[in-house]
Amino acid sequence: PHRITLFLQASPQKDISRRAVGFHYELLSNQSSTPEVQKHALLEDVCRPCNNTELLMAICSNDFVARGSIKNVSHDTEHQMSLVEVRASRVYRQKNRLFHLDEASGQWRGQIKTLLQCRIKQGEGDFLFTGSEHFGKAWLGCAPRYKEFYSIYQTARQKH
Repeated sequence: PHRITLFLQASPQKDISRRAVGFHYELLSNQSSTPEVQKHALLEDVCRPCNNTELLMAICSNDFVARGSIKNVSHDTEHQMSLVEVRASRVYRQKNRLFHLDEASGQWRGQIKTLLQCRIKQGEGDFLFTGSEHFGKAWLGCAPRYKEFYSIYQTARQKH
């Protein structure tokens, strides 16, 4: 039995006619670490490349998996975030319509967030983007070049 405290703080609004309020939350558990250790571990975990096992697990269990290219990367230094605009040729899995089909081009488009410290850059080529959804936004997990992923996948299939 762990005790959880949820702190809510209201922000003043000009329009007070609405009486209903909604919010999203996630419960994360890691009792063995202090917040600073958790933050450091998060940075290391999010920014490092995935190993072969993590990549194969990601394609089976992440909230989204898409094949595509990086259209643009913008950086928000105030919030320490980067926003990756993706143009995907194929969306293998997604929750809650993180990617939207552009009917004119036949390609999927989406935005994926990551931490600024990861120093993501726009690059040529085809990638396999995987990650999780938090509060309705896509967050980057593994993102190898597609050719690299396919080689790992084929090797794993031959072994089993």
